Amino acid sequence: MASIKIFLIAIFLTNCNNLNEPSLLIKGSVKYISLEGGFYGIISDKNENFDSINLPKEFQKDDLKILFSYKERNDLYSFHMWGKIIELTEIKLDEE
Repeated sequence: MASIKIFLIAIFLTNCNNLNEPSLLIKGSVKYISLEGGFYGIISDKNENFDSINLPKEFQKDDLKILFSYKERNDLYSFHMWGKIIELTEIKLDEE
């Protein structure tokens, strides 16, 4: 029982440390991709393709300029077969 408590405390402290790190926001555009029945992807300004698993409905607009940060989801697969699968950790409109 004590080892479980120590394990849970270690996980909590690891996650708390990440809260203090500033997130790097990437510029990109939401695009409607007409493959596999159609979906919204994100193309960065560096021309990288991202397939987000949690793109909010209000951001699902073709050519919408955004700023976003993410974590890769290498544990998931997609039938889209387009871009890197990601989970968005932050997203906002690019006001520029």
